[in-house]
Amino acid sequence: MIRKVRALLLATFIPYLGFGGIYLGPDVFYRSFKELISSEGKSEETGWLPGFQAGGDYEKSFRPYIGGDLRFAEGKTRFEGTLQNHVLRKFLPFSSHTENTIFNAEGRLGYTLPWKAVRFSPFFAMGFQGWLRKAVDRSSGYDEWYRWNYLAVGLRCNWRYSASWSGGLFINLMRMKTADVQIRGLYSWPVILNLADEWQTEAQLPLSWNHGPYRLCSVTYFRYLPIGKSEMQRTSRGEIFVPASVTYAIGNRLEFMYQF
Repeated sequence: MIRKVRALLLATFIPYLGFGGIYLGPDVFYRSFKELISSEGKSEETGWLPGFQAGGDYEKSFRPYIGGDLRFAEGKTRFEGTLQNHVLRKFLPFSSHTENTIFNAEGRLGYTLPWKAVRFSPFFAMGFQGWLRKAVDRSSGYDEWYRWNYLAVGLRCNWRYSASWSGGLFINLMRMKTADVQIRGLYSWPVILNLADEWQTEAQLPLSWNHGPYRLCSVTYFRYLPIGKSEMQRTSRGEIFVPASVTYAIGNRLEFMYQF
C-alpha cells in the first residue's frame, strides 16, 4: 500500500518540479559528407570524429524554458574523390585525408507544459555552426571554412518515470542564414562565396540515471545537414563555386550533469 501511494505521489508531483542543470561530457560521432556533383567529379568524406559538448537546461512546468549548448569536435576523415587532369581532359581517382574542426553554439527559449509524468518544452533557437575543412595533401588540396547562423524551432520532451530514471526526445528543425564559405590556399588570396540556405534537422534520444543532484545521461543522436550550392564567382584564373552537399552524422555522447 505504501509503495502504491509513493508511486502515485511521484507520478502526480514530478511533472511540477523544477528540473535543470549544467553538464559536460565526451562526444563521438560518425560523419558522412558528400558533394552533390552531376559531373564525373567526386568528393566524399567518412570517418569518426571525437569531441565534447557542454551546456545547460532549465525547465519548470508552466514556466519559460531556457537552454543552450557548446559543441566542439576535431579529427581526420577519409577523403575519396577525383582530380581533374586538364591534359587528359578527364577526372582521375584520388584518395587522401581531411582535417576537420567543427564548432557549434546554440541558445534556446521556450515554454514548458506537463502531462502526467512528461514535460513538453516547445522552443525557438538561434545558433552558429562553423566547419574548417583542411586538406592533408597540400600539393593538390586547399582549405574551406564553412560558416552559417541559423534559426530553429524544436521540441524537448522529458519523461521522468521514476526517481532514478528518465528518458526523452529532442527534435530541432534549423534554417540556415547568412551562410558562406571561405576558400584558402587555392589562390594567393582567400575567396569568400555565399551559400544557398537549406533546412537542417537533428533528433536526440537521451536516457538518464539520476542520483541526488547528479545525473549521468547517454544521448544517441542523428543529424541531417545539407548545404546549398554557392554563388559563382569570376576570377582572373576562371570561375569558381562550391557545389551543394549533404552531411549525415550519427553519434553518442555522455553528459555528466549537476542538477539544481
